Amino acid sequence: MRRVSGWTFAAERLKMAVVVLGVVVVGMVFLEVNGGPGRIPAGGPGPEVDVRVQGVSDGVEVGITPHGFAWVGDHASAAPQTGGAQVFLDGRLLAELYSPKVVLQGVDPGVHRVRVVLVDRDHRPVGTPREATVSVP
Repeated sequence: MRRVSGWTFAAERLKMAVVVLGVVVVGMVFLEVNGGPGRIPAGGPGPEVDVRVQGVSDGVEVGITPHGFAWVGDHASAAPQTGGAQVFLDGRLLAELYSPKVVLQGVDPGVHRVRVVLVDRDHRPVGTPREATVSVP
């Protein structure tokens, strides 16, 4: 049996306390960054979204169908979360909407990447974002 001095025992206890404190701080930072315990982080389980894109003359038509999510103001829905959607074109935020359809105007001809992110009432991402490519004539 190994003999441990009082100082060694105290040092081991201090190391353990520091580790526990570190875990608590990391957990608190995680909750703060992700909006608290009641919010579903982006990329996690939660609301889903179907996206339909179509190139139209001088623009892109984007159709959005959320699942497990309702648009702000849709009082008839029993969805657990409400909010809107952010629409990105080639990495730039071009629209934030609270309805199932938007036409992005003034888009150059060619192939573009559209990304749709559902956001809660505080404009924080929820659920899983969706991406699609579209060709504008």
